[in-house]
Formats: sequence, C-alpha cells, structure tokens
Amino acid sequence: MFDVLKNPEPMKIRGKQGDSLITFHKLIKKYNQLLSKLNASELARALVEEVGILKFYKRQDNLEDNDRYDNVLEILNSIDEFMDRNPEVSIADFLEEVSLLTDIDEWNTDENYVTMMTVHSSKGLEFPVVFLTGLEDGLFPLSIALNEKEIMEEERRLFYVALTRSQEMVYLLYATDRRRSGSDSWGGIASRFVKEIPENFMENISFSSAMTRKIVKTKTGAIKMKIKRTITTFDDFKVGDLVEHAIFGEGKIMALSGSGENQRVGVAFKDGLKKKLIVKFAKLKKIS
Repeated sequence: MFDVLKNPEPMKIRGKQGDSLITFHKLIKKYNQLLSKLNASELARALVEEVGILKFYKRQDNLEDNDRYDNVLEILNSIDEFMDRNPEVSIADFLEEVSLLTDIDEWNTDENYVTMMTVHSSKGLEFPVVFLTGLEDGLFPLSIALNEKEIMEEERRLFYVALTRSQEMVYLLYATDRRRSGSDSWGGIASRFVKEIPENFMENISFSSAMTRKIVKTKTGAIKMKIKRTITTFDDFKVGDLVEHAIFGEGKIMALSGSGENQRVGVAFKDGLKKKLIVKFAKLKKIS
C-alpha cells in the first residue's frame, strides 16, 4: 500500500487523485522523520496545522462538521493533558494508552453517572440499575445466530451476563423501527431472549416519542434547524381521565390535541374553572 502511495502510476491512478496520494505519502514520511524530534503535543498540533483540518471544519455551516471541529480540539487537549502527567512521552505512548483505555478504567462508585460499556466488558461488575438496548432479533441475538445453534447459545449466555449485572432493576429496550448502516428502516422484532423471561418478572412500560426541532446557531453564525427524536411521556392522558393540578386542584380531561411536547389538554376543574394546558409544563397527576 505504501508503495502505491509513493507511485500510483502503475495502478493507473493519475491526475488529481494520483497527486493527492503522492502528497499524502510525503506527509507520512515527513512526520515519521519528526517522531524523534517533536514531543506528542508538538507533533499533533503541527500535523493538524499543516493539513488545515481545523480551518476546514470551522468554515463549514453544518452541525456535523462543528462536532468534528470540537472532536479535533478534544484530541489535542487530551494529548496536552497526557503530557502534563508524562512530560517525556511520545505520540506512540499516547496512542497506546488510548487504545487500551475504556470507560471501565475511569469508573468508580463514588460518582453518580451513567457508564456505557459492552456486555463483554461488564463481566464481573454490578450496578443498581442496568439498561440493555438493541434487544431485537438480528441484533441481539445476531442474525448469524438465528441459524447456528452454537452461536445462539453463546448469545444467550451473553444476554444472561448482561441481565445479571443488575442488583435491583434492569430495563430491556428494543426498537420497533430501526435504521442500520444508512439503509431504509426495518421493523424490529423483540429479541427472543426477552420473550423467554417469565411474564411475572416483567413490567411492560409503554411510551411515546416525537420529533423535536430546535433553531441553533453554528460557530460561523449561520442559523440551522436541529432535529432529534425524544421520549415525551410514559403515561399518555386520554379524554375522561381524572387529574390533579398543583394550583387548580382536581379536574377531568375533556379534550386532547397535539402530541409529544406540543400536546395540550382541556381540563374542567371541580370549581367550574376550565383550562387549556400544555402537558409538558402542567405536571398533571392522574387520579385513580
């Protein structure tokens, strides 16, 4: 591969593409020679400056490239912090540490936050609450396991490992629709492992989600629309529900409109007062 970068002509790579490969080869050779002359921070910042990656991302007007800009800065800052602890380290030392570092290495029970990890890396650990995601046939268990008994059993053992990491409660999550590898959405089928758990140990929690839109400003000052899907409620209201409001007291839902964060309810309270409220802010409580 390195020979092709140096001389792409035999591979019939010519013109602008060929010139780009030759330039890339020279860049690799140059910084390989600088490895022994510059420390990790100097080498990384010199490379970033020469290729102009920060300037490129800063000129863009989309959120994805703004995130990439922040990611490059984060890498440079991480190298600086690594050097503060080990002033004489090389870029190779930094890369070696990063390749071995996982969330588990920095996890401790004194801090209250969510730790993300694979099922394999969770072995031997326990947590009060565990969330297992992607529990769909074809994902967990993997598609290849559906026709291979031995692989299916290994997947089932992994599921057992994940399930038993929980000390108090475990949430089992699956998607009814999922987009994979940029392809069209396909219907998700709950994992057979979930269905194998006796119902008396399960509680089904239904919820709704909605697309939310937010106007944001990029680093260059451009205005963009940021869209994301959020869970809006775990307990949908319906007409006829008895509810309680902190100020207006008890009432009955007479009308519903909208959905998600924009859902509104019309409530007739006991004293004859009628109010239209936005569910997101009203903090209504159902009365059984």
